[in-house]
Amino acid sequence: MKKILILLVLSLTLSGCMKTKEEIKVEDPSIKLCEVYIQGIQRKDQQQIQKILMGEALKAHMDFKNNNYSMDILEKDHKKVFSGEYIQIIEGTYSIALTSKDNVRYVTKVGFRYYLRNQDGWKIYKIEEQNMYNWPEGHQDKNSAAVDMVKAYIEKVASGKWEQAVTHLSGKSLDKALKVVAGGKNLRMTIENLKIQVLDGDDHSVFIIARYQVKVLEKENSVTLVFYLEKIDGQWQIFDIAEG
Repeated sequence: MKKILILLVLSLTLSGCMKTKEEIKVEDPSIKLCEVYIQGIQRKDQQQIQKILMGEALKAHMDFKNNNYSMDILEKDHKKVFSGEYIQIIEGTYSIALTSKDNVRYVTKVGFRYYLRNQDGWKIYKIEEQNMYNWPEGHQDKNSAAVDMVKAYIEKVASGKWEQAVTHLSGKSLDKALKVVAGGKNLRMTIENLKIQVLDGDDHSVFIIARYQVKVLEKENSVTLVFYLEKIDGQWQIFDIAEG
């Protein structure tokens, strides 16, 4: 995962293109966790499900009771859309067959977005239904200070103000960023059509997506980045940045 924008842009310059979502093999631990969850739902294995859930996802599951249908998974697909040190986001789409107690069977397609947190091992802490092929619209006015932080970071990186840009970073992302700063001070970029939206969050942590056009070294590319921020001592800090 590319922790800061300059690494991403240099990679884009060399490749000339950018993948918006990366296919991940089932063997990936976070993908496997989502596999275990959906299999547990199919088998109605409450013990298996509860072992891999935490927080909001666990509470929602405990509150929801559905014994009216049995489910068969016909097709499934998982994609990792955010991969950070502490947070992962997986999108799952499924073709399923539901059979009621009256033996009425119908086939439908559903999609979920899984939010995973690493606290002494990965667990799913939030699950939400989604429009299966697009990010949600988000709310520009929600967590406006965090949105301003992301905007400031992108603009400072684009103008080559590396020392100022890294003040918005924390944790391991900061350590990796500092190693890049020395080699990229003279690089300048042009940013156009910048759009920033809140994907999900609360008063303590938030996911933000940024889309824009970037021109660097005579090459133009479309960029989509997902930022994970946490509030530290009342101030938002960027902990992870990944391709979106």
